[in-house]
Amino acid sequence: AAKLLGIGERTLYRKLKEYGLR
Repeated sequence: AAKLLGIGERTLYRKLKEYGLR
């Protein structure tokens, strides 16, 4: 579960960064 949560958090962070860049 921790691994899945970590991946999800990373994806969310990446999406947030992309939104900020745009």
